[in-house]
Amino acid sequence: MRAAGETVAGYVANPNAVHQFQPAQSLGFQGLGPLDTAALKAVDWVWVTVADDRIDSVSRHIDWQPHQVALHCSGATELSHLHAHKASAAIGFHPLQIFSQPAIALQLLAGSSVGIEVVAHQPHILETDAWQLASQLASTVQLKPLRIASGQRALYHAGAGYAASALVSMLSEASHLWQQVGIDPEQAREALLPLSHGALQAMRHNGLADAVAGPIARGDAGVVRQHMHALQLIGPSATQLYQQVALRQLNLLATAERLSAEQARDLHLALRLQPDHTPP
Repeated sequence: MRAAGETVAGYVANPNAVHQFQPAQSLGFQGLGPLDTAALKAVDWVWVTVADDRIDSVSRHIDWQPHQVALHCSGATELSHLHAHKASAAIGFHPLQIFSQPAIALQLLAGSSVGIEVVAHQPHILETDAWQLASQLASTVQLKPLRIASGQRALYHAGAGYAASALVSMLSEASHLWQQVGIDPEQAREALLPLSHGALQAMRHNGLADAVAGPIARGDAGVVRQHMHALQLIGPSATQLYQQVALRQLNLLATAERLSAEQARDLHLALRLQPDHTPP
């Protein structure tokens, strides 16, 4: 925010967790004291950037002012948990980027989208005004605004998770299968990452359905049966995951009519392979 030209007044920290704010201190930000401090009441924008399960309890101790805008950066927590009815508006501002590695996130943040929900609380501000404020904020920090409907944050956040950490889980599953055939985990990661990158690039340029590749996209039921047989030797959870992913690929391909009815039927049959089946 400061790099974008905004004035950052400072931060309010739990006295028992001041060490967590050392990075902020190193950047020259100052502590404002307790939540009821006059300095906090004077600022225009108040960001509640605590863990989701603490947004409610922390926000209850803030003496919101009519001129203030209350914000949190949670993806799933509803704005009602800010208890900011005395503030002019409440805004959910959720950058769609991975922050497990903050330094990497900062490099990737510009150009990312941000999930935004707005609620106006005071007569002098309309919801359209609050949305304009949030959109301007997004543009200031080079983010693309994406509007979230009220009451839908949890579902929105679950979907975002599929596009982020769920991908990591799928790569972990792929690496686990490769370990069964003697491939080192580090080698697996180095080999799989370009494959994932290629799939994402194909999706970016061609859309979802046309980015699907492999035996499902080719209608190759014989290879799918081989996959199923090999996975059954690993265990039922591996087989079930493969089936669920493959079925979603089939549904996606159906939207683009990339498979004939016969190919789709044969693939569905291959995915129902019985435990005692042996490949030809």
